[in-house]
Amino acid sequence: MPAERVAMRVVREVLRLTFAGVSKREVARRTGLASSTVRATIARFQSLGLIWPLPETVTDSDLEAKIYKSAGKKQGHRRIIEPDWAKASRACSRSSGATVVPTRALRSTSPSSARRVSASRMPARPPS
Repeated sequence: MPAERVAMRVVREVLRLTFAGVSKREVARRTGLASSTVRATIARFQSLGLIWPLPETVTDSDLEAKIYKSAGKKQGHRRIIEPDWAKASRACSRSSGATVVPTRALRSTSPSSARRVSASRMPARPPS
């Protein structure tokens, strides 16, 4: 899950402290951010070619649009394909103690998911 963006008030504080000569570790301690977040914020600012102090015309929304312009462009992917839980549930609706999950029911989505499990150990279905 991606981390939340840093508030522009905090970004301005990071920049102010950094350009005042405070170490990155101390900036992180004072602002309550991780050192890596402080480094990333400074790197983003420097890559834009902006100078500190910022001109009065640069608003928080302008700064946010510039700093986070390329953030969130990369699409994530799952390492393991989720089985079709509805199909698996229908296939496992027997009342006996051990349930045989039909291979075809799950193999179409995830070859490693088809296995014999007891009804008490069935994987929990994710909420719909």
